[in-house]
Amino acid sequence: PGLIQQAIDDIIQYFDDNPNEKVFPLGPPDGMTRISEDPVSQSQIDKTRGFAGEFSNYVWGFINKVAIGVAKKHPTKYISCLAYSRNQLPPSNIDRMSPNVIAGICFFRSMLPDPERRIKYNELIEGWKAKGCTLYRYEYYCNPFFDTKWQQYPMFFTKILQEDMQNM
Repeated sequence: PGLIQQAIDDIIQYFDDNPNEKVFPLGPPDGMTRISEDPVSQSQIDKTRGFAGEFSNYVWGFINKVAIGVAKKHPTKYISCLAYSRNQLPPSNIDRMSPNVIAGICFFRSMLPDPERRIKYNELIEGWKAKGCTLYRYEYYCNPFFDTKWQQYPMFFTKILQEDMQNM
């Protein structure tokens, strides 16, 4: 609770000092492999959701509580977090996210021509849409997933991009 309140206070101060800013990025560092060992934190781990969702309830619960607190003073400001790695899946313990939460869906664009991966990606988007928060995409264009000889070359997926933009 103290960390949540400190984050709320710090972000409110940030928006007070920077009134033209609309979004504050908040979230765990890249490569998060574990969370606090205290029983309350540990109870939020859900290993049944696999790698992509085991920390979702913990991370998104924190983000949602902070967003609710910030909205009391700054109702038109947003808190963003990447849906990434172990918190990529939407939380299973929150029916609707605070409307000032923005989830950034991370994905390797080069994976989407694969029909099975495309289905999973669309399911991920639909799961997040059901939570009611704003979505954006954080995509990796210079990382060909299937063909390593082309790594670091930009790739263009115009048809898939068109389909995705219509789906958001």
